Amino acid sequence: VEIVDRFLSSYRLESIAWEDEERGDPSDSTTIISAGWQSDLSLYDFVDEDFRTAFEWFEMEELDSDVFEVNLERAAVDGSSLKPSMETLDALNGIRGTKGGASEPNFVTAIQRPGDLLIIPAHCWHQTYGPVPSIAIASQRFDSSIARRVIDHILSVSKTDTRNLPQLLKMHHFEDGDGEEVVRELLGSLIK
Repeated sequence: VEIVDRFLSSYRLESIAWEDEERGDPSDSTTIISAGWQSDLSLYDFVDEDFRTAFEWFEMEELDSDVFEVNLERAAVDGSSLKPSMETLDALNGIRGTKGGASEPNFVTAIQRPGDLLIIPAHCWHQTYGPVPSIAIASQRFDSSIARRVIDHILSVSKTDTRNLPQLLKMHHFEDGDGEEVVRELLGSLIK
């Protein structure tokens, strides 16, 4: 993981839930709920000039969904339309050349349709390309076995005052099924 992070020039990035610009000081108006890792290297640095625009994809889908599906699948497997930058290729070659590095980068292409859920395992770098207008909601999964650690992380990153937390958020052990109430209490504590 450290080798890949180093070659990809990754850095810590806070996930901002929302901002309220009317509340004065910007540092007081931002609610941060988690933090992850990001790299500015791009697998889609080059987009062929013949590759359809988001508007063209959207129009095609509206006119004929079967034609849209065929063309979308072709675009997803055609590596010539979307290409990584040279800097990204250099990083991938650097990873390949290290002890323990993969001989070839493992790329997986998937088409995510409305309602689909895509689960990306921990420490798997990924990038998306949305040819049509869409909204993405990302979330970290956790269950009762790691709930305390995740809650503490969210409270720490969001700089939430923990002195007056609801009793539920002070617990050290949770049961499966407590999740909805824990999330409700946690979000309520973050927006106070």
